[in-house]
Amino acid sequence: MAAPSARLHPGDPAPDFTAPSTVNPAFHFNTIGGHRAVLVFLNGPERLQARKVLAAALPSLRSKGVHVFGVVAGPDASVEADQNGTNLPITLFRDVDGAIARRFRMVTPRQGETPPSLLNGAYVIDESVRIVGFQPLGPLESLTQRLHGMLDHIPPREPAITIERQAPVLVVPNVIPPEFCRRLISYYETTGGADSGFMREVDGRTVGIMDSRFKRRQDCIIEDQALRAEVRDAINRRLCPLIFRAFNFNATRLERYLVACYDEKSGGFFRAHRDNTTKGTAHRRFAVTINLNATFGDYEDGSESHFVLVEVPEGWEAPEGATVVDGGDFEGLPDKQFIKVEVDNADLADNGGSAQVSVTFQVPDSQESGDIDFDVFSGAVENPGDGEITLDNNTSFSGAQVTASYENGAPTVEAGEVRLDENNLGDGSTSATGDINI
Repeated sequence: MAAPSARLHPGDPAPDFTAPSTVNPAFHFNTIGGHRAVLVFLNGPERLQARKVLAAALPSLRSKGVHVFGVVAGPDASVEADQNGTNLPITLFRDVDGAIARRFRMVTPRQGETPPSLLNGAYVIDESVRIVGFQPLGPLESLTQRLHGMLDHIPPREPAITIERQAPVLVVPNVIPPEFCRRLISYYETTGGADSGFMREVDGRTVGIMDSRFKRRQDCIIEDQALRAEVRDAINRRLCPLIFRAFNFNATRLERYLVACYDEKSGGFFRAHRDNTTKGTAHRRFAVTINLNATFGDYEDGSESHFVLVEVPEGWEAPEGATVVDGGDFEGLPDKQFIKVEVDNADLADNGGSAQVSVTFQVPDSQESGDIDFDVFSGAVENPGDGEITLDNNTSFSGAQVTASYENGAPTVEAGEVRLDENNLGDGSTSATGDINI
């Protein structure tokens, strides 16, 4: 049976619903938050054989902590769900009026057909109750393998941590598909960017200010109306519902459409600021930044070596056993000493192009209390003999500066969560960010 023509896409919030089920007369679907799930629509002539395949797949799915739910739609849903519940040990929803099927776009009106045809298939849903992807039930012999393949591409759960300080931010992955990210990057490269300023209140008026000591960024305004419509659709579908979920705020306006570039060569940055401190910007409620950099596969095929460089501050000593390199040996890096930490490609592959390293320094007795700046760089180097090396792509770096506030007497300064991320910009470039923990 064909998949719905306008089905939900990866990143879309899974529609919420409350429905009678085989375990609860009023099951609230949003209570699955925090768990991965598969929601299977058991309709059409394939449904009987599909139940047998699903029953056989349950142990392997549950071994990954996946909750499996079924939806039985149509006038006979109550009777059929009860019968299925006896032979298929999963929670089944009774969708008598087809409301759940419509929410998940699992109906297709056909020429002269009333009511519309009910479709079958399975949605994979992540811990934040967002769509990971859709799989049709057929061919049934590959259904289990296809579901596992989709589940295996969800980034692994990070261990629970104690949050001591939290900014009022919302981090949402997969707002824009990778292909669209690449088109927006191409639009910037084709159109070009211009130096970007910021707004200040001067003599009671909101005026634009250009000051490279406070902000260094190039912006390209999106004039293409089709591109704007795609951006707007992605934000409306995938971001606005989560803003409402987190902040109970219904966003109704987009002020600007632009692609911004913090260029590594010019040391791009934007110092800490708020976006609504002037009369002309007081209406602003949320700033949205979408990272357009997409992962590519050199860490998967082994054609690159990857590493992170962490600065050894002047007058400090590197930890015992650490590999120390001179930044002057690398074109474009400052002439300082760095600790070099190799990053395993398998770790990058397991974490979607991201790796984490930790370096601990012994603080010299002479170190005074105050801020300590560390330069951190990630690097990618093409391996000889793979046929990909050119003068342009054999080595690439990207860096960031991280700051720690040191109090006299603290025994160590640790450079923690220094992340290496591969970006699909066509030149093998990388980016590094990090936090210094005292």
